[in-house]
Amino acid sequence: MGMDIFGKDPRNKAGEYFRADMIMWETIHAICDKAIAASGLPFVTKDWSFNDGRGLAAQEHCDLLVVALKKYIKENPPKNGIFRIEQKVYAQNGTNGSIGGSKATIRSPFEVSAKEMKEFIAFLKNCGGFEID
Repeated sequence: MGMDIFGKDPRNKAGEYFRADMIMWETIHAICDKAIAASGLPFVTKDWSFNDGRGLAAQEHCDLLVVALKKYIKENPPKNGIFRIEQKVYAQNGTNGSIGGSKATIRSPFEVSAKEMKEFIAFLKNCGGFEID
């Protein structure tokens, strides 16, 4: 299962389509959120975890996100070529759904390679806005 991201008005092949599995997309989404917050951009991405056509409306928005992502990546470079975002996952065990009376928290790494981030940035530079389907 994954996310299919389609360019609205692609300039070239790089802006036509980007595909990511769920783990890669959740990491890209989290990095975008961090870059958006750090740059003070007004984009709302809460619906980017669904494949219902949300995304960015125009190339100008994508260009702003590209600048924000490049700045964020420069300030937060990948370790060994991998960006990792920790997500909290709650595991339940036992008949009462708990371990020792409380839920256990497991930290699950979501990862994306620096190469895959570069491919997403190339998509953004050329897509003319995008929709997540």
